[in-house]
Amino acid sequence: MMIIVNFFLFFTNIPLWLKHALPYHGITIIDLGGPLFLFVLGIFYALSFEKRMARDGARKTVQHFVIRYLTLWLFGFVGILVTTYQLTFGWNVLMAIGLSGLYALPFMFLKPIWRLIVGIALLVFYQLVILQFFSNVVLSYDMGGFLGGISWAALVLMASFWWHHVKKDNHNQLTSLGLGFGIVSLAVGFGLAQFFPASKPLVSSSYIPIAYGAAVLGLLVFHWLGEIKKVPWKIFEIMGKNALLLYMVSSVINMIVQSWVGAALAGPLVVFDGLLIYGVCLAVAYWLDYRKLYIKL
Repeated sequence: MMIIVNFFLFFTNIPLWLKHALPYHGITIIDLGGPLFLFVLGIFYALSFEKRMARDGARKTVQHFVIRYLTLWLFGFVGILVTTYQLTFGWNVLMAIGLSGLYALPFMFLKPIWRLIVGIALLVFYQLVILQFFSNVVLSYDMGGFLGGISWAALVLMASFWWHHVKKDNHNQLTSLGLGFGIVSLAVGFGLAQFFPASKPLVSSSYIPIAYGAAVLGLLVFHWLGEIKKVPWKIFEIMGKNALLLYMVSSVINMIVQSWVGAALAGPLVVFDGLLIYGVCLAVAYWLDYRKLYIKL
């Protein structure tokens, strides 16, 4: 989703519902891409943290995750320099991921239910304090910058709660719990949107519950199809094994193609080129999988 959408965003002949909404103008389906990414990251953050704590102890585990998320942040920072061709301080999704991972790290020692509660508390603090007094600072950076990272970290912590239930392999419990959380979260998000605008640029406390509810329900769909109905997800498996590398490869290809064709490219050609780029990334993924090359932090 993010590979194709990040290509589409550059062009003018694309419908507005396939672009990010402006601040205070609600959200589009495209605005869910980033939080879905971070939701998946949160689940596997808990998995990886649990395994490393059991194997390496607290000091080495903390050291590993500090290096991991600082490296992600630096990847994003270098990406800004490369794509803008100038020494400037911007922000992008990799920097948001890196920062949210660092912000969430101290709370990963807590039990799942407490990580969920801390995540909710951070959202409340973010809305009532950060957006109350520093909304202009948040809006000056894509995905909220350093302050917006608090809200993204809240999402990561709330997502990490689900690893505890996924690993139980209890389909009925996961389904009932997931339906409850998903529906309630969506209701809370849309309810809060009546008072606090749902907005990705603001990373607002109404936007995050909407994205979280959608992500939980999406988790149930994939769990039901993959674990119960045994539908093979070969493409997703292969892409997932080198997700970070493929995302970065797609960003480089996007930059090259966009510089060639210009922003006014006709809509059908934009779609064709986007699918072609996805096909290239998929071919790279298959080749890496065939060679048993898995690049990760």
